[in-house]
Amino acid sequence: MINIGLLDFLMSKSHHISVLNCSSNYEYIDNLFETIITGKYCDSDIDLGIMYLRQTSNDDYLLIDGKRRILSIMLLFKAIEEYHTNLSPEVSLLANQINIRYLKYTTGPKLQLLGLEKTVYDKLINDEPLSYNEKQTEIYKTYELFRDEIRDLDFEVEEFYALFNRLTVNIIFLDDFRDRDLFYSINKDLRPLNQMMLIKSYLAESHHAELVDNLYYLFGYQEDVFVSFFRCYLSPKFNRMIT
Repeated sequence: MINIGLLDFLMSKSHHISVLNCSSNYEYIDNLFETIITGKYCDSDIDLGIMYLRQTSNDDYLLIDGKRRILSIMLLFKAIEEYHTNLSPEVSLLANQINIRYLKYTTGPKLQLLGLEKTVYDKLINDEPLSYNEKQTEIYKTYELFRDEIRDLDFEVEEFYALFNRLTVNIIFLDDFRDRDLFYSINKDLRPLNQMMLIKSYLAESHHAELVDNLYYLFGYQEDVFVSFFRCYLSPKFNRMIT
C-alpha cells in the first residue's frame, strides 16, 4: 500500500482510470464534501481512505473500489472550475488548470465510466448540453449539489486548490484477484449492497448494460420501480415471492 497525494496521482501517474462494472449510490456525498471543506480549518492531510486498483498498462488503471470517491472528487473539480471560470477572466486561469491537469487527458475525460453514467459525465466534462432525462440522473444531481454548495461558500479558487493539494489516498495495487469478487468482499460488511446495485452489476457483467439504462429511463429513474419490476418478474419464474 502506498500513500500518495490525489492530485499527484491524477496528474503524474494516471492517464485513464476505468471503473468496474458496478453501480454506485451517492448517499455519503454530503459527508465527503463536509470532510474536504472543513479541512480548511486544520493543517493536516485530508485522508480519503483506501482505493484498490489494478494497473492495466503503463499509465492506465482499473479502479476496483473507490469509484464513488473519485467520481465525486472529479465532479467537485468540475463544479469549482465551472463556477470560477464564469466569475471573471482573472480567476478563470487556475480554474482552467484544474480542468486540464486533473479532469482530462489530451481531449478526453481521464475517468472512464460506463453506460448512461459515461454519457452524462463526458458531457459535463466537455461542457456539452444535457437532455432533461440526463439531468435527472444521480451523477448530474451530485454535480448540481456541489455547484450550489460552492456558490454559498466564501472560498477563492486558490483556497480550493490548497485543499486539494492536501487530499491523500492509500492505494493498494492488485494483480491476482478476480475484480468483482474482491469488490463484493470489501463492501459486503462496510455498506449494504442494495438490490439495485446487484441487478445493474449483473446485467453489466452479462454485457447488457444498455438494458439497465433503457429500463431506468422507462421507469422514470425511480429505483423502487426498477427493483419492483425484477421482483415481479422473478417471483413467478421461481414460483416464490422474491423479497
